[in-house]
Amino acid sequence: MSVDREVVTRRLVSMRQLLDHLDTLDIRSPEALDDMAVRLQVERILTQLVNLAVEINAHVAVAALQRPPEDYRDGFDRMVEAHFLDPDTARELKPSVGLRNVLTHEYVRVDLDVVARAVPAALTGYRDYVRQVARALSPAP
Repeated sequence: MSVDREVVTRRLVSMRQLLDHLDTLDIRSPEALDDMAVRLQVERILTQLVNLAVEINAHVAVAALQRPPEDYRDGFDRMVEAHFLDPDTARELKPSVGLRNVLTHEYVRVDLDVVARAVPAALTGYRDYVRQVARALSPAP
């Protein structure tokens, strides 16, 4: 099985759109999340970024390595192994899985300081992710 470039590219486009919208929200402090509409947008975007990456990671792992990730975090390691991500980017993005789980399942009370700090990390980390995955999909010159 080979990586389905169209499927991955569609998800990367969605991630770019989410990142562009997140950037417009200009979250610089937890107080920006006092506005419920803004908070819900940020939480949804952060969750969707992780979900899309998890889907890409699983697809690439199965297609390129013939074995699925053991869990969401492991998917980032599989992307390194498949030469789609550098190890630093994978390491930076793994904590976003934990935040996604908190936001999705509400295991604990959501700490708005953590959410606000996650925004610039997501903007940087997931932009790097999109860029690296897109580059890995490109045919070699």
